Amino acid sequence: MYVLVNKIINHFASFTNSMEKNNHNSAVFRKMVKYQKSIRIPE
Repeated sequence: MYVLVNKIINHFASFTNSMEKNNHNSAVFRKMVKYQKSIRIPE
């Protein structure tokens, strides 16, 4: 029982960790897109 609970806790921790990383990555991605739009060379 304890091992199962521990596995669930570890899984949840890694899940929240990956969610935070995804949020960080998407924020960086949005900044990069904004930056690219601001420096776009007129054609």
